[in-house]
Amino acid sequence: MKAKIFFIFSCLIFGVVFSQSNIASVEYFFDTDPGVGNGAVVAISPDVENLNQTLLIPTTGLSEGTHRLFVRAINIDGTTSMYVHKTFRVGHELINNISDIVEAEYFINQDPGVGMGTAIDVLDGGIVDETLNIATSSLPVGTHRLFIRTKNAVNEYSLYEHKTFRVAHTPDNNNSDIVEAEYFFNQDPGVGMGTAIDVIDGSVVDETLVVPTIGLPAGTHRIFLRTKNSANQYSLYEHKTFRLGHVFDNNTSDITAAEYFIDVDPGIGSATALTVSGNSIDENFNVNIPVGLAQGDHYLYVRTKNMSGEWSLYERQYFEVNGVLGIEDQTLEIDMKMYPNPVSEYLTVNVAKENKINNIRIYDLNGKLVLQETSGNINMSYLNKGIYLVVLDTKKGKLSKRVLKQ
Repeated sequence: MKAKIFFIFSCLIFGVVFSQSNIASVEYFFDTDPGVGNGAVVAISPDVENLNQTLLIPTTGLSEGTHRLFVRAINIDGTTSMYVHKTFRVGHELINNISDIVEAEYFINQDPGVGMGTAIDVLDGGIVDETLNIATSSLPVGTHRLFIRTKNAVNEYSLYEHKTFRVAHTPDNNNSDIVEAEYFFNQDPGVGMGTAIDVIDGSVVDETLVVPTIGLPAGTHRIFLRTKNSANQYSLYEHKTFRLGHVFDNNTSDITAAEYFIDVDPGIGSATALTVSGNSIDENFNVNIPVGLAQGDHYLYVRTKNMSGEWSLYERQYFEVNGVLGIEDQTLEIDMKMYPNPVSEYLTVNVAKENKINNIRIYDLNGKLVLQETSGNINMSYLNKGIYLVVLDTKKGKLSKRVLKQ
């Protein structure tokens, strides 16, 4: 038996999935287990195989503070699932303000006491929605916090709102023309020791610069640029991160072989051969769809080999199979539910009650099998982001679908 819980404010929404017998009842309790069958009963659809409904669980009567909610289910055979739980907190009941706001005050970093902050002139009303100008000229360089609170017509102060901000050094304005510029990669050789750039003298440099990267190894690098004015003062540098890839070798040999495969890579040289000749391929190929290929999404891969025995990277083309594999395969997609898509953690696969999942295989876009499951609750959280092919094998047939992992 498997279950999941999701916490939303003072209510809880959860879905319970049983792998065998239908669900007969669901119960919950807070903090302390009263014993199996003694929890508070939640109303559910009667005698269901898959429970997927929104349940509202009240928290009225709980004391302020941290609590834990436990939920478990019982199937028609009397078997009880393990509970799932979620920690949540009950806070103070907020008091709605029914009086107009008449004053506001602020302070920075240290609370001087209620009513002792710097007054802000605001318009009286039920809501304050104004842009406020707060001076920071006397604050030292560094990080600070601004706090604001209001007072209503019956002399009650609100809790404060706060915002973190930073005061930086006052930059010096450059009053001299720029006369030189230099750049360097990764490591600063020292002011004036970078590679010189020819620029036109002026108060502003707005040019397109071509900077060679010959000699840098493949990988991630940073380029730094700074300028010097006529008063011999250097600016702070600007920088940009970039990446150099490997230099690809141009193929100068004729193509001697080609092969293709669908979805699953059988290994270089082990796929279905194509007849080719010459140093390029510009031909139309008829590729037979294999008998038993699942209905739905698929990828065709093609790669070539030259006279030096080197295989190319493959080309990949998406295609879809539908409407030609028989009545059962045509209705399989209607009977199946796969969600969410895109997925970040768990992918759920449900099939019709009269059907049954044999296995689920997940392939990446290199045709490699990355995951295999026999149940419809699949943990994809550890897979890299990208598109995957999910192949569902059931009693009634096969279905293949693309899923985006976020």
